[in-house]
Amino acid sequence: MAQNESINYIATPDSAPQYEKGMDSLFRFIAMNIRYPEEARNKGLDGTVYVSFIVDTLGKILNAKVLKDIGGGCGEEAKRVLLLTTGKWNPGMNKTQKVNVLMNLPVSFRIMESKSTNEPGPISYHHFIMGKTAYDAGDFRLAFREFDTSAKLNSKNADTYYYRGLTEKKLDRMQDACDDWKKAFELGNNEVDSLITMYCAGKK
Repeated sequence: MAQNESINYIATPDSAPQYEKGMDSLFRFIAMNIRYPEEARNKGLDGTVYVSFIVDTLGKILNAKVLKDIGGGCGEEAKRVLLLTTGKWNPGMNKTQKVNVLMNLPVSFRIMESKSTNEPGPISYHHFIMGKTAYDAGDFRLAFREFDTSAKLNSKNADTYYYRGLTEKKLDRMQDACDDWKKAFELGNNEVDSLITMYCAGKK
């Protein structure tokens, strides 16, 4: 058992803590409550913030810390939203005993307007951010569902097709990935050029 500022915790329990309504609900909560810091938006900062925290035996969040920041106030914003979930977790278990557990959570910040021909609406944007957070957490099926919903709400956003394609690649759906990357290219995202060349026989 390790310690974090005098709090004993376990990093790999028999059963990890779960957000009370499921992890997909957690990602949705984050996407709906995150506020893009003005400083970060003005500086064009985007990326993924990683926050570590302990879920205690009462389901409360303790010792939230930013492990990786992208600046512009994004780290503090990620921590703020995470702390809104305190008391809403089912604690981790080791055998039959509730235990404090150390966890890490990715929180995505993405400025989409720069590579898109059409600015995303707020609902489409929330689905996109939820998809990106799920992607960073390795939940590719959830990520696909959210990117897919975002694309249906706004079919003109290049970033959505780019990331849905990355997700489809993770799910071994290469033809679908190539179709999405070609769509992203048509909408002005040049990052996909190398992916199309490598995985799609270079056809745009």
